[in-house]
Amino acid sequence: MFIREADYPIDYIGLICTASPIGVILSVFGRKVINSSCNKIILIYALPLMLFAFALLFFVSFNISIFNYVIAALCYGLGGGLFQGSLIQIAMDQKKDEQSTIGGLLRLFQNGGIIIGSACSLMLLEAKISPLENISTYQKLWGITFSVLSIMFVYSYVSLFRIKK
Repeated sequence: MFIREADYPIDYIGLICTASPIGVILSVFGRKVINSSCNKIILIYALPLMLFAFALLFFVSFNISIFNYVIAALCYGLGGGLFQGSLIQIAMDQKKDEQSTIGGLLRLFQNGGIIIGSACSLMLLEAKISPLENISTYQKLWGITFSVLSIMFVYSYVSLFRIKK
C-alpha cells in the first residue's frame, strides 16, 4: 500500500511497520505504570488508543505525514498490547478449571477476527481498480475497523457500568 499508493521509500515503510510492535513492547512498561484493574485498562487506555489510531487513519487517510502513520501504528500497538494483556489477566483471574476454557475462547475469537479481517481485506484489495479508488478502499477498511472498535468500546463501557450496579 505504501509503495504502490503513497510512493514511500522502503526505510520509511520499515519505520511505520516497526512502530506497532514497539508499541506492544511499550505496553508492558505502561501496564506497570498504570497499575489499575484490567477492566479500567481496557476501557480507559487500550480501546481509546486503538480508536485514536484508526480514527486518524480513517478521517485523514492518505493526507497525513509519515510521522502521523508512525504515531497511529505506535498507538495501535500500545493499545493492543494493553488490551491483550488485560484479557489474559482476566482469564487467569478465573477459577483454575475455567482458565483453559476462557483462554481457548479468547484465542478462538482472535483467530476468527484475523481470518475474517484478512478475507475482507483481500476481497476488497483484489478488485482491479485505479489507485485513487484503492485509497478509498483502504479508507473503507480503516473505517470498518474503527466502527468495530467503537462498538467494542461502547459495549465494554455499558458492561462495566452494569457490573458496578
